[in-house]
Amino acid sequence: MLSKADKIRAYILGHVEKHPADIAAQICKHFSVTRMTVTRQLQQLIFENKIIKTGKTSNARYHLSEAKNKSFHLKISQTLDEFDVFTKCFYPALKTLPENQYKIFEYCCTELINNAKDHSTGSHLHCLLTWSDNAVTVVLEDDGVGVFKKVQQGFHLPDIQAGLLTLTKGKVTTDSKNHTGEGIFFSSRMVDRFILEANGIRYIKDNSLDDWFYETSSVKKGTKISLVVGFDCRRTVKAVFHDYMELENFSFDKTEVLVKLSKFGSERYISRSQAKRILSDLTHFSRIVLDFRDIESVGQGFVDEVFRVFCNQHPQIKIAYQNANDDIVFMITRGGQV
Repeated sequence: MLSKADKIRAYILGHVEKHPADIAAQICKHFSVTRMTVTRQLQQLIFENKIIKTGKTSNARYHLSEAKNKSFHLKISQTLDEFDVFTKCFYPALKTLPENQYKIFEYCCTELINNAKDHSTGSHLHCLLTWSDNAVTVVLEDDGVGVFKKVQQGFHLPDIQAGLLTLTKGKVTTDSKNHTGEGIFFSSRMVDRFILEANGIRYIKDNSLDDWFYETSSVKKGTKISLVVGFDCRRTVKAVFHDYMELENFSFDKTEVLVKLSKFGSERYISRSQAKRILSDLTHFSRIVLDFRDIESVGQGFVDEVFRVFCNQHPQIKIAYQNANDDIVFMITRGGQV
């Protein structure tokens, strides 16, 4: 014979999908028990990984784990349609999110699945959807050549890290006839945390903490992308596009470059060649922002190449900078950039 606790847990599992926001109130009424009793049974089911909780206090929602946490494998072929994949595999679980968060996942997932189909040279794509108490995470992982190596080979760059630097600038694609090269750039700025791993490198863009950096990764084969959106995310697809677009004709005209990505080996930021490395492929932008975070100093040749030579050659392009320490600001000002 089932105990009352067993009956309460069975009721939760049978009704939680219809009452994600008020399941506790439903149980209190149905069984004439206290809120504390209900909370105890909800916590037990969470511990057993049978249900998941999202949000806190009045925004708390409960769902069946099997209805929200998903894992599926897809065969990569030219008939693979990213919108069909999103509708069939992601939509049922993500439709309960606020509209801005749902649209972020819709944009990012469709763009990145299409990238895997057209660029990865892989044969399979693994998709993983997980929910925690404060965020939703989507992981897309293919078994192809790896995105940084793909860019390196496509643009005849000296090494894998040069592929990373080039990729993060935006408007980068090895198939310009069919792609704009905007998917990774905008996806990395829409989610709260964007993690791109391939060819032994992990690139992280953390928009919640306003930080971005790279480190070593255990992913050697293929490309793995993790998209994390917190339940308190208020960012919108439209706002992100507006930040980087010229609003009169809606052209993608602004980019940001993390200067430390141009550091190869034990190099310091003193040479014109390093400046040219950073500025290459940027003439199709009208606004460039150089991010000097984690850079202690720059040399005169570097500053001259960026802020005098390049600016004189391309007066229509405006260069700004951010996260520069006092020494770097002094060198830039001394070089003629106020």
